[in-house]
Amino acid sequence: MILSFVIFIGFVVAMLIFMNPAREQKINYASVDIVENKIMENMSFAYSYFGLILNNAVSGCFVVDNPGQSGNIIARDMNGAVKTANNDFPARKIYITSSSGERFYRLYFSNKFNNYSIANTGSCTVLTSANYTFGPLYTDKAILLDNVQPLYDAYMSDYSGLKASLGANEDFEFSIYDLNRTQTFFDTSSKHKIKTTLVLSRDLPIRVVDKNANMTDIILNIKVW
Repeated sequence: MILSFVIFIGFVVAMLIFMNPAREQKINYASVDIVENKIMENMSFAYSYFGLILNNAVSGCFVVDNPGQSGNIIARDMNGAVKTANNDFPARKIYITSSSGERFYRLYFSNKFNNYSIANTGSCTVLTSANYTFGPLYTDKAILLDNVQPLYDAYMSDYSGLKASLGANEDFEFSIYDLNRTQTFFDTSSKHKIKTTLVLSRDLPIRVVDKNANMTDIILNIKVW
C-alpha cells in the first residue's frame, strides 16, 4: 500500500510539472507584448530617406550636397530602379549616376544597405543648390530581411540559447507569411511538439526591407505559452 501511495504521489507530481498550471495562469497578452518587442528589436534596423528633385534632368553622374545623412546610400529613380551612388559623408557630397535622365529620386540611408560605389567621381557634374530641391527627411524602423534568417537558424538550432539572449521568460515561436497567408517564408512551429493548453497568438502586419531598400509587407505571427 505504501508503494502504491508513493507511485500515485509521483504520478501526480509528474503531471503537475508537465501541465504546469501555475505557469499557465500567468500567461497573458503582456507576455506576448514582451516577446514581440524582443523579436522586433532583434530583427529591426533604422533608416532614413528623402526625395531629391532636379530642376533639369541630368544624364550621367552628378553631385549634390549631403544635408547631413551618414551611412550607405540607395538611390532609386521614379521607376524604382536602383542607381549607382556614393555617399561621401565626410565631404558632405552625394554622387548619383543616372542613364535615364530622371528628375526625381528617392534616397535611402543606412549602414545596413548595400554600398554601390562610383569608380570615378571626378567627372561628375556638380549641381549647385539652386538646381535641386530636397524633400522632407523621414526616419523609420523596419525588419531587415537579412536579420530574419539568422534568428530563424538560431531558433531551430539553439532555442535555449536564443531565448536566453533575448531575455524572454516565456516559450514562443514565430512564423512569417505573405499578406494573403498563401506563402510561408519562415515557420518555427515544428520545433516544439508539445505546448501547454493555453497558447496566445498575435498577427502583426509589418514591413520587411532588404539591403537594396526593397520593401515588402508581411504578417509576423507570434505564439507564446
